[in-house]
Amino acid sequence: MILGNPVKFAILLDEASMWTSEGDTWRNGLLFLCVDGEIFPKKIYVATINTDGDFLIDMLKDIPVDMRIFNAEKERAFTEMYNLTFANGYDYTYKYFIAPPVLSDYHYYVFAVSNGSEIRIMATCKKCTNDDIILVREDNITSLEEEEINPFYMDNFSDVEISETFITVDELNKIILELKLVLDKK
Repeated sequence: MILGNPVKFAILLDEASMWTSEGDTWRNGLLFLCVDGEIFPKKIYVATINTDGDFLIDMLKDIPVDMRIFNAEKERAFTEMYNLTFANGYDYTYKYFIAPPVLSDYHYYVFAVSNGSEIRIMATCKKCTNDDIILVREDNITSLEEEEINPFYMDNFSDVEISETFITVDELNKIILELKLVLDKK
């Protein structure tokens, strides 16, 4: 099933009943996100449809409005949402992060931000290496030798392709409603 417009933003979802045992509380299948005509993930992974679908509903219905990030240059906006999500210490927020586990478990990062009437959705895949990571301690001393570091804080994403699209809040609300109906039917 295709929910939305794959050229802009869509959820591709298909439950595979043969992958789920009778009596299981979860439902296995395939789940992909389309962002600007690109499909994420690039490989087929088994999704837990009810878990990943519920996660998507929760995250999509509460996309934050942030004019500064919404209007920022693509790489800067993506990097900032990434760093806010995977920040050092306790100052993190998952409010921009919309990648369900079937994507995030395989290093796919999908973020969204709004200006109040439009949604900006950005996605990429990147497995972090030591060359990509800026190590930050609580006392802000940067060092590769330090023990207490945040291995996810990244300076930029200049070496990866970031897919980006814009949809209206109404388009997103229609996708959320369709996804709820699909999940409730099964």
